[in-house]
This record gives sequence, C-alpha cells and structure tokens, in this order.
Amino acid sequence: MRKGTSKPIAVLRGDASIPGHKSISHRALLLGAPAVGETRLEGLFECEDVRRPPSAVRDLGAKVGPVGAG
Repeated sequence: MRKGTSKPIAVLRGDASIPGHKSISHRALLLGAPAVGETRLEGLFECEDVRRPPSAVRDLGAKVGPVGAG
C-alpha cells in the first residue's frame, strides 16, 4: 500500500454524480452539513433511514431546505 500525506485545501468545489445508495446518501448529508455556502444533493436513496438524517443535521445547526422525492 502506498502511504502519503495530504495538505489542507482552502476550497473544495465540484460536481459528482453517484447513483443513490443508502450509505452514500448518509455520508453526503453529513459531509454537506458543515460546508460554507450551499450544498445541493439530488437523487438521494429513497428509504426511511435516509429521511431521518436531515432533522439530525438541522439539530447540528445547518439549514436544510425542502426534502422531497429524489
């Protein structure tokens, strides 16, 4: 295995298209919560488990917009 170090970056920007999956949806919600600016998530996996984290993210202080189908 190759070992290395990473250095902090000032800004991370970009788009990623990843098929909806429960664990990916959870991670996306949690990674977007502390972001400065807007994080827009589309195509989240549709299940009860994924419908609950937005309220937890709100409890952490992030603003969460409408959560609907997809």
